[in-house]
Amino acid sequence: MAIGAFEVTPIELAGAYTAFANAGRRISRTRSSGSDHGTGAGVRARGFTLPAAGKTGTSRDGWFAGYTKDLLVISWVGFDDNRDLNLEGARSALPIWTDFMMKAYKLHPVREAARMSFTPPPGIEIVTNDADTLMLATPFCQNTFDEAFIVGTAPTAYCPLHSLKITKRF
Repeated sequence: MAIGAFEVTPIELAGAYTAFANAGRRISRTRSSGSDHGTGAGVRARGFTLPAAGKTGTSRDGWFAGYTKDLLVISWVGFDDNRDLNLEGARSALPIWTDFMMKAYKLHPVREAARMSFTPPPGIEIVTNDADTLMLATPFCQNTFDEAFIVGTAPTAYCPLHSLKITKRF
């Protein structure tokens, strides 16, 4: 099933996302106590800097499901009678999620920052790409991002735009 292919409640969606936040193990009973790119980039633009992952959703309403190592939070914006909100999840639910998370971590600060990083599971590699070409970044690329790939599927060519060019002078 594709994400967003059928209707779910916020509690059902939170239950599904527990597998992502919990190293592949789904928690059957949930407690709702980055994103760096795509529609989730608004999280960083609003000042949330902890390692996080999330997904926006838009149907007749707006969603953002996001998590850190400590918290899994789903925000939903919509009408009870299923009227169309006419506003994407990135512009409706994501700002609410970000505000909540920033306040939650202000009240309960992270004690061990190193513990908050996500560890890729076996078979996944993280590579640094150039944002302009989406190819492997060189040391001269200034706008880069890290991306997760199944081993063997990452780009193999380096960015041709930002590389050291040596010219001979005669």
